[in-house]
Amino acid sequence: MRAVLCACVLAAAGPASAGDLGACTIAVEGAVTASGKSNGGPHEVGTDYWYKPDELEQAVKALHALGKTGPDADKAVAAAMQADPKNYALVFNCLAGDVRVSLLPGHGSRYADVPFGPKKYKVAKGSAGAGDFQALMSVQGKSYRVSEPGELDVTAFEPNRFAGTFQLKAKRIGGAEEIGVKGTFDYPCTLATKFCQEARAKK
Repeated sequence: MRAVLCACVLAAAGPASAGDLGACTIAVEGAVTASGKSNGGPHEVGTDYWYKPDELEQAVKALHALGKTGPDADKAVAAAMQADPKNYALVFNCLAGDVRVSLLPGHGSRYADVPFGPKKYKVAKGSAGAGDFQALMSVQGKSYRVSEPGELDVTAFEPNRFAGTFQLKAKRIGGAEEIGVKGTFDYPCTLATKFCQEARAKK
């Protein structure tokens, strides 16, 4: 649910242009075979790092005041502005046709656990703790869960680029099918924010 909410907030911000939106390519092997490439865009990568402070405050309001009014909304926003992270250190949705993988930090992860820079992360089997990632997966409409710890290798995480690879092994929920999943991704910052506009101008 958290990943879905993040995607909605980013999509509302809109892409900066109709140019390069980045993409994720993915391949599935094993009991089921499939492959695909995503369309890219702001709904696939969510991170607080791609906002200036005033823009992040507006994004916090859009998410945490949702469905609230008056003092309740003010209280929720004030609490979120003191939180770490305020919205999301990083959420990544690879939406490649019949294959969908969402990767998000484990419970308790802070900015220090998911820094603005390259890093390798363990994708946990079951619940993920601080500094690890968890995966939500579906292949051809069927849900899968990680069956062995995998890896998310972020090779670039900077003002105008998020890139890397991931590999997972998974088993269908309620079934016996076991699969291997490998993906590569490369995105520019496509948000219509001042932070991204300045990053693109320096490229």
